[in-house]
Amino acid sequence: MRASAIGRRRSPTTIPPMPSAAPATTAAWCWRGWARSRGATPRAARPAMQIETRKVYDVLVVDIAGRLDSRSAGEGGDRLAAIAQGPDRKVVLNLAAMEYVSSAGLRALLRCAKLLQAHGGALRLCAANAMVADVLESSGFNSLLQVHAAEKDAVAAFG
Repeated sequence: MRASAIGRRRSPTTIPPMPSAAPATTAAWCWRGWARSRGATPRAARPAMQIETRKVYDVLVVDIAGRLDSRSAGEGGDRLAAIAQGPDRKVVLNLAAMEYVSSAGLRALLRCAKLLQAHGGALRLCAANAMVADVLESSGFNSLLQVHAAEKDAVAAFG
């Protein structure tokens, strides 16, 4: 290796230098603008999570789509708590469209399950993709909550 190459880092793309004439607060140049011009979507623009409910017989099915992480766990946890404190006692969380769950998201799921249990209800999880199912298994949630492969199995488990 050449001596001149030691200590230098190469990046896959070259970041243009900030123009010296423009102050740092102007909109002429900013990292976000540069990243967006190359197709990056800012995190705030991505929908974090959607929750929709529907009834299947006497079971409330809650479809969760997106990411249940530290950014969305506050609002998502509040919505799940409101569902748990509602009139329905048999609740299935359909995780088929859930992309990611963090420890904050797991806390929101556990809070929902405990609220339902305190009100005489039960919670079942179903249709988790491979990554979410791995997180549920490695965190021990599959021993705390009933996790089913398909929605019809979770609904049938209520009897």
